[in-house]
Amino acid sequence: MIKLPVYIKARRIAAYLAVDGECDAQMIMDHADLMGKEIYLPVLVATRRPKLLFARYTHNTPMVRNRFGILEPRPVREHLRTAREMDIVITPLVGFDENLNRVGMGGGFYDSTFSFHRIRQHWKHPRLIAIAYECQKTPVHSSNSWDVPMDMVISEKKLYQRQ
Repeated sequence: MIKLPVYIKARRIAAYLAVDGECDAQMIMDHADLMGKEIYLPVLVATRRPKLLFARYTHNTPMVRNRFGILEPRPVREHLRTAREMDIVITPLVGFDENLNRVGMGGGFYDSTFSFHRIRQHWKHPRLIAIAYECQKTPVHSSNSWDVPMDMVISEKKLYQRQ
């Protein structure tokens, strides 16, 4: 990933802290930090629809557990950023197919947060990149109208990229 032009140019990268066997993004976050990039983690926001905002993250950031028991930065409302302010968002997943459809945990947070990608298909900001294990690849499945496909999925064996 660190050799991809989209990564090299990125200033703000959102990632996640791995739980339940997800691919760990920590090495990417550590490298991005060394390169002077800003790292952000998702913060659950209590709204009518599931939504994520992003909080700046360093190794010294105070963390709290959200309602699912997942660590996230202690939110300071005026410092939270929107998805559109990120250059790259690295997402976890449960599964993916060759069309880069992502199967998540079922909460709808990522699909809801990035729903604007379905409308603005030629304006690709932020780039949505999932990291996965190759064994998480599934046969092509039909997507729902609310699903937001990834721009890339990177496994330990292959880079899958939308044309």
